[in-house]
Amino acid sequence: MLYDLNSVENVHEACVTAMSGAGSIAGGYFGGPMGAAAVSAMGLPMLAPVGAFMGDLAGAWTLGYIGGAIGELVCPS
Repeated sequence: MLYDLNSVENVHEACVTAMSGAGSIAGGYFGGPMGAAAVSAMGLPMLAPVGAFMGDLAGAWTLGYIGGAIGELVCPS
């Protein structure tokens, strides 16, 4: 994210990058525990670390994408 913020050409791109990064951080923060809980709820607590990893990746990517899309709509151009 810091690389993206340093390599942007204008304020709009910086804003979109910041929104995407914030969404990615939130998705990773909440996706990891949710993935671990989902795997554990299925009766496979020994796979909780794998569930946490996959939840973290999926949450970070998904909310990062959504954050970028929201940034495109609300950031000044």
